[in-house]
Amino acid sequence: MLHMIDDMTIHKGYGSYRMADFLNKKGYKPSGGGKFTSIKVIRILRDSFYCGRLEDGSTSPQLEALRLRSDDTYDQILYILEQRQNKNEEKRHIALQTKGQAMLSGNVFCAHCGGRLTTIRYRDSYTRADGTEYSVDQIKYSCYHKSRKLCKCDGQTTYQADRVDETIRQIIRKIFSCMDGAPEEEKLQAMFKRQMAGNRATQKKLDLELTRNKEQLTKLQLEIAKTLTGDSIYSPEDLSQAIQTVKSRITEAETKLMELKEEEAQKKQGIDLITPTYNQFKSWAEEFDTATLEQKKMIACHLFKRIEVGRDYKISVELNMSYQQFCSEWGDGSILVTEAI
Repeated sequence: MLHMIDDMTIHKGYGSYRMADFLNKKGYKPSGGGKFTSIKVIRILRDSFYCGRLEDGSTSPQLEALRLRSDDTYDQILYILEQRQNKNEEKRHIALQTKGQAMLSGNVFCAHCGGRLTTIRYRDSYTRADGTEYSVDQIKYSCYHKSRKLCKCDGQTTYQADRVDETIRQIIRKIFSCMDGAPEEEKLQAMFKRQMAGNRATQKKLDLELTRNKEQLTKLQLEIAKTLTGDSIYSPEDLSQAIQTVKSRITEAETKLMELKEEEAQKKQGIDLITPTYNQFKSWAEEFDTATLEQKKMIACHLFKRIEVGRDYKISVELNMSYQQFCSEWGDGSILVTEAI
């Protein structure tokens, strides 16, 4: 049951009230008996015991053996819960609910005034002069600020949801197209090599400099014996100063080389840490076209930090930082501007 609760929270966008209602209708019972409530669901979602840890963060081999939830899953759940709190209303980009027919919720804004776009249902019907019946039933995105005259917004009051959603689906497919057939390890290692190209070139240059300076130091140290017999062209003072200068160069190069190697190691560790994010990204790419509307809504919420819709359906999207790194072919991968079909 825990895995089902986690999956429906992360991938289908179920809130605590909806989840409690679902579990009660399916006949599930909480451990203490009675019925599920939103508070009980949230307690389950926030409980670190399922990650093999106590509330204070302590753990043990015995607790770890009881682990039922991965740290990555737990982090995603906490992020969704945090986003849905009222205090994050202005910054929220996770849908408060996923039951509606529109695909976007939480992260879609007016490009003109910056206000959040809300989902409305527009219905109208009447009899034409020729006696035929006309009716329309549409889902639209409405600029909250303009519809309530809260500011002088020069954008449209409403946008047809199907037009906006189809454009976003096309953008998502374009983003995911770069993942087709890309093996995980190969993709990550290629990205790591690109990031480390300059680092390794500098390391190679420093290695050559170190070799030359060490050879020079050896020659200078051999010259010391000649100064004792009077056969050297250098005075003891000049030789001492030259040796000190070369030693300083060696120390400086060794320090810089160590810093570059540490940076390389940290980058490599970073690649290992983003593997779960990469796997999630790749999984979305594979399942998007066959996903339910609820799943597509949550994918859009996680993928995009902000979507802006402007007059004449000019749309811009900003990817979340976690996924920008997989879209380098779009410059920095952060913004894409297009127009709805």
